[in-house]
Amino acid sequence: MGDIAKATLAYGYDLGGDEPGWKVVQTDDDYDQPKVPWHDPETEDEAFMEAAERRLLATLGGFTETDRHADGYRDRKKTAKKSLGVEFVMHGDRDFDCYALATTTIDVQAGDATPVNPAELSDPADLAQRDRRLADALDALGLTPLQDRPRWLLLAYGG
Repeated sequence: MGDIAKATLAYGYDLGGDEPGWKVVQTDDDYDQPKVPWHDPETEDEAFMEAAERRLLATLGGFTETDRHADGYRDRKKTAKKSLGVEFVMHGDRDFDCYALATTTIDVQAGDATPVNPAELSDPADLAQRDRRLADALDALGLTPLQDRPRWLLLAYGG
């Protein structure tokens, strides 16, 4: 298997990660992850980011199903994910994952080029809607980013 190199242009917040440190106010120094009431690293096997996605699906997407083998489960989960209007974007490298919470992403793999029209990225009405979705997601997660407001982020991943 070869190395992976990609970049993602994303509108949102850089949340950081375990190794470089989380970029949120609510950090737990004992576990090197955000400290939130809905996830206890001592009693749960689920990784923090998996629990965070489950939290968003339940609180904002109304998706609380747990039987992955039920008919239509994947389609319902996919629909709920899409309704959130936000996603977690992994960046960093294979040893030290970092995450961003984003509303819009544009991905490019090594060796590819993707045209981007900056004017299409800065429509005030569109940004206001994206800001609301991000605020709702952060509220549901109980997280306060260190970043002062949502921004366009160029996120690199290499592995």
